[in-house]
Amino acid sequence: MCGIAGFFYNSSDYEVFNNNINSMLSNIAHRGPDNHGTYIDIKNMFAIGHRRLSILDLSDKGNQPMKSFKGNYTITYNGEAYNHNNLRNKLKTEFQFSNWKSNSDTETIVNYMEFYGVEKTIKDIDGMFSIGVWDRKKNRFILARDAFGEKPLYYGWGNKIFYFASEINALIGSIGFINEINPRAISSLMQYSYISAPNSIYNNIYKVKPGQLIEVRPGIQNTTEHEILNYCKISNWFNLKDEIEKTKNTKDNSLPIKNIIEETISSRLISDASLGCFLSGGVDSSLVASVISTISKTKYETFTIGFNEKEFDESRKAKIISDYLGLKSNILILNEKKMLNIVPKINDIYDEPFADSSQVPTFLLSQFASQFSKVSLSGDGGDELFGGYNRYYLTKNIWKFSSYIPFNIRNNFFNFVLNMPPSIFNNFEKIINYVLPDHRKIKLLSEKIKKLSTKILDKKSMEELYISFLTEWNLDEIIINPEPTNYFEKFKKNQIKNLTFEENMMYFDTFTYLPDDILTKVDRASMSVGLEVRSPFLSKKILNLAYSLDINKKISKNNGKIILKEVLKNYLPSNLIDYPKQGFGVPLSSWIRGPLREWVFDNLNSQKIATQQFIKVKDLIKNYEIHCEGKINLSSKLWPAIIFCDWYNRKF
Repeated sequence: MCGIAGFFYNSSDYEVFNNNINSMLSNIAHRGPDNHGTYIDIKNMFAIGHRRLSILDLSDKGNQPMKSFKGNYTITYNGEAYNHNNLRNKLKTEFQFSNWKSNSDTETIVNYMEFYGVEKTIKDIDGMFSIGVWDRKKNRFILARDAFGEKPLYYGWGNKIFYFASEINALIGSIGFINEINPRAISSLMQYSYISAPNSIYNNIYKVKPGQLIEVRPGIQNTTEHEILNYCKISNWFNLKDEIEKTKNTKDNSLPIKNIIEETISSRLISDASLGCFLSGGVDSSLVASVISTISKTKYETFTIGFNEKEFDESRKAKIISDYLGLKSNILILNEKKMLNIVPKINDIYDEPFADSSQVPTFLLSQFASQFSKVSLSGDGGDELFGGYNRYYLTKNIWKFSSYIPFNIRNNFFNFVLNMPPSIFNNFEKIINYVLPDHRKIKLLSEKIKKLSTKILDKKSMEELYISFLTEWNLDEIIINPEPTNYFEKFKKNQIKNLTFEENMMYFDTFTYLPDDILTKVDRASMSVGLEVRSPFLSKKILNLAYSLDINKKISKNNGKIILKEVLKNYLPSNLIDYPKQGFGVPLSSWIRGPLREWVFDNLNSQKIATQQFIKVKDLIKNYEIHCEGKINLSSKLWPAIIFCDWYNRKF
């Protein structure tokens, strides 16, 4: 796992290239603390660079940028190719090639290109990656990102430069960077708590989407914005929709599910550095931990974060599971002091405004795990592929019930619910919990009912209801000149005909929420402390497995991940599996009312925020005051606006 950067620039001065590429790399040094290197091609006017976090072959033979054995390809690469030994065996069998200088997967990839070319190589990789490679044979430069978007990759242009990098921070460190905000990005942040691809927070800087390949021709640095597409060809080396449709059309319910999961997780254990596992106590991470405890002789350590607030804490359950599996459990309890120390630094960790509040425990978990290991496995992707989120069954169930009620009556009822005092729900929660077993007790009932009521208000279709579960702000409430990212239209346009409504939600989340929120959160948090996180569920084999199954193997009644729970019963007793989904939540509501109140107040009331032309500050402050009164929890709406204000105060 590493950081990459590069640029094309109209100059023949070596020092200009050398100084600029090193400036870019210094801004992402946290992604690769073990080594850094550069490659400069004055003739073709480009430079590429690499920051290395050594995982496979810890020697300097794995350093980058790296040339292929014939010199036709020069690569800077961030990621892991879990099947790289299989690729080497293929070269030996088909071409009798075994001229290896290292055990690095980078060398495998760049030499594989000599035999199969760039596009075929990228398709044959089983892993996560962002790649920049100079193809001398075809006089072109290729950028490519993995199928699910585990590894980030940005590109952009301005002032006679075309540049790319793993993080925007590297582009900020380059000549030609223009500090100009993209208004559409702010609208996306307020709507969804993240900036939807391909946009970034800056104009003329874009995210390479998952599965995309961009072919760049020398001379691109001299083009105008209107000419850029003549030198920059964008295509898809992997198409999620096509892959799902192909799987559905050749559905095979006889697949050995347990074996496929075990083989995939096993392949993710390849490492010359220490390795562990995140364990929340949920189905996904428990399955990953269970498999590695069974198939490996090494007793890996698990890493868990907990909270003093019982309604958010799952560390006790995670400890029981870890002990049952014979793994050493490491638990960090997140207290107010730890939280207060990190929240004001969040915008330094995430290179553009990002507002999934679980970013706080994710960073602290990564920081904690990095003290014990250099690699950690996680359960990310299990929810999107196997139906783990509540919205996958709630949307249809709620709409089935509420659609029978006339629109006006329905709206009046939920408005009434929103105005009910929280004490009514809190008292009801106490009565119900008195008779329920511990693992079935209701938590945060008032907040959940009021949030649900807000989502149902004004909705006229099941599609609208689903999108409301993804959305925080109505843009007219918060943005001065809204430029919305219309997920409602995008969802309708991208539905796959032979999928159920539930599967279409899962598919939509897989190419939006998963890469732009979940994987962004994990990548920036972990790489800021030099930790590589691997997600075994994010493989094409597991994707094909998930969409080969009938929907009732994923979602049934009010339960998700049915098949994963069945597989998990091979490793854990039922009482450790049958727990309601909790998620990686944080007590954000009380934080911003209490210990973070001064920080929030200062950010919302700064002179810079008062004079900016993007968000409606008075309306934001009014919503914050309502939240602080304790009548309604608006924390999930407020957080993206607070994050933006803090980011803006720092950058301008």
